[in-house]
Amino acid sequence: MRRLNLLKKCTLFQLPLLLLIALFAPVNTVFAQVDNASLTGLISDSTGAVVQGARVAIVNQATNIASEAVTSEDGYYNFANLRPGLYTISAEKNDFNVKTART
Repeated sequence: MRRLNLLKKCTLFQLPLLLLIALFAPVNTVFAQVDNASLTGLISDSTGAVVQGARVAIVNQATNIASEAVTSEDGYYNFANLRPGLYTISAEKNDFNVKTART
């Protein structure tokens, strides 16, 4: 009988503890924040035709960290994991003028 009372006390103590853990455990994953972004764009010429194989470069103006990408067959490029900040982006391909923009 003494063993049964001890078991009931442990269970009564553990139940609220488990409920608290269950309630607050998901908070860490639900409210996680990220401090990076991605940039996707489309390169087209003056007629609206997509430009495939263009070299696109992006440079963080504060850190001078640069990344490069090449446009796909559909003319799209993508940069992932960019830190917040101001960037200079340029695109070039043979027989086209180089275009540069600051954001």
